[in-house]
Amino acid sequence: MAKRQKMSAEKPLAKNSDYLRQVREQYKNYPYPPRNPESEKSEFKYCSDSALDRLNYYHYSGKRDFGKGFHALIAGGGTGDSVLFLAEQLKETDAQIIYLDFSAASMQAAQARAKIRGLTNITWMNASLLDAPDLFKEKFDFIECAGVLHHLESPEAGLAALASVLKSDGVMGVMLPAIANC
Repeated sequence: MAKRQKMSAEKPLAKNSDYLRQVREQYKNYPYPPRNPESEKSEFKYCSDSALDRLNYYHYSGKRDFGKGFHALIAGGGTGDSVLFLAEQLKETDAQIIYLDFSAASMQAAQARAKIRGLTNITWMNASLLDAPDLFKEKFDFIECAGVLHHLESPEAGLAALASVLKSDGVMGVMLPAIANC
């Protein structure tokens, strides 16, 4: 089992890791993806990975009632595309939606977008996904982590941290960029 690493939004992410410090600085200075909250008044980003009909069809054999006790984590939520899409779909339910990101700047952009949409069903957390085992007592039905794990010193530790808070019958969507070796 991988040794759990702690990571704080205010402390260095790893000893002697210039790479991770640079990643944190990048997302502090350039929230990603770039979004103008005012655009929420006229457009909406579709996120197929968190579309409830797709989740239900592919992962729950059409038997999941998302209106009763659904618990979701968007790990590395960035400027909010996925969390807003999920929150819009679940706004008339008792679902618990957690946004988690170490970039306060990205979280502020996501919060501004949610405010414009009138979404109040999101819990906002500014922390590392590596802290998930310590942050959450309840396990999740759905975890989405897109374009994040490859930024960690140990992507395996990040995946293990997320897996530790996933229900045994839960679903995790993970996206990593493809790397060509030519």
